[in-house]
Amino acid sequence: MGNQRKKRRFGRYVPDLVADLAECDANYYRLLRIFPEIDECDGKKFGFETDHYEKATADFIVTERCPFTITFDLRIEIFPEHRIIKWPNLQFRIYKDTKSAEVISFEQHRKFEYRYPLFNEKLFQPDEKSQANRYLGELLEHFMKRGYSLNQLEFS
Repeated sequence: MGNQRKKRRFGRYVPDLVADLAECDANYYRLLRIFPEIDECDGKKFGFETDHYEKATADFIVTERCPFTITFDLRIEIFPEHRIIKWPNLQFRIYKDTKSAEVISFEQHRKFEYRYPLFNEKLFQPDEKSQANRYLGELLEHFMKRGYSLNQLEFS
């Protein structure tokens, strides 16, 4: 017990697996709310406004489709284009059998470690993977509240 206390006292990050899995599961259902035709379409485009009333678009592009998983690229562009602020590109995968969605790539960074040392070469946070999944959740929530589809409606 003494060793456990020392590790936590000196700032060692302890992952919260339950919270991380809950965030991934919530992201799956958020995605289904804004993209219900996920099994039939290979992409969807959304428009939304930022807090500064600029127009922006978000492209969900299916890059891989397997029986139990679908992999997406998420690209965001702001108009007029900012020279300072760049929205990061995400790649995430949904798992249809477990009803979960997790970020697998964040701005060209692949293979997340579940925990990074406090001081590391690339300056990643100890909970980098958790933060990336929370960021995806915040984006999906934002699209649900302020987004609108830019896809063409098809009538039969």
